[in-house]
Amino acid sequence: MRLLWQISTFAAIACGTAAHAQNSSLMHRDLPNDGRELTLQTTSFLYQHAEPVRVLKLNDIVRVKVVESAKTNSEANINRRKQYQLQAQLIDWIKFDNGDLELNPNSGGDPAIN
Repeated sequence: MRLLWQISTFAAIACGTAAHAQNSSLMHRDLPNDGRELTLQTTSFLYQHAEPVRVLKLNDIVRVKVVESAKTNSEANINRRKQYQLQAQLIDWIKFDNGDLELNPNSGGDPAIN
């Protein structure tokens, strides 16, 4: 990868041509060159002029908005354990025979589960 970069850099220098970047940028437009500075007002697509700040005078009515907020943090560990005791007895055994489900007679004794 580094060798490829070195070869392409050498080729660009040896050919003497200027390398050009993309020209499809939204900012690719005529910038003011009449001596004005490049500011947000002259170059930004989204710039909106701010209203001037009003100077307060004596006896002016002022509205004050108070916002209260509260934040809580809670941490807890919950340990829940459930235990069951089950007495069950299997009445019939089943078996698969060539993909079919059939009853299998229990020849090994009582099929109880403890």
